[in-house]
Amino acid sequence: SGNFSDPSVRIYTPKNVKMELECGREEYVRSNVGISKDNKLLLPKLVELYAKDTALCHVGVLDMIRNSLPCEARIKIQQCQNKKHGRFAVDWIAHDFRFGLLL
Repeated sequence: SGNFSDPSVRIYTPKNVKMELECGREEYVRSNVGISKDNKLLLPKLVELYAKDTALCHVGVLDMIRNSLPCEARIKIQQCQNKKHGRFAVDWIAHDFRFGLLL
């Protein structure tokens, strides 16, 4: 749709579609996931909507996020886990509906 929060639109080739989709997911996660100053995981609202659409549980979302990040970022995300309850504190980043065209 061209919103700032949307993943980039790409053209995929039949031969490499799976690899290209995985690369696109990793690029989106790496550029949109963060950690706040108070150690909360910052995730785009689009990830929450994806999880609901695919019936992906909280743990499944976190596994997908972790698997898309480099090792150092995985360690930082693990530090966001609540030691007492074993849960992650998540802040959902609102979708940015402003139009953004990248050429």
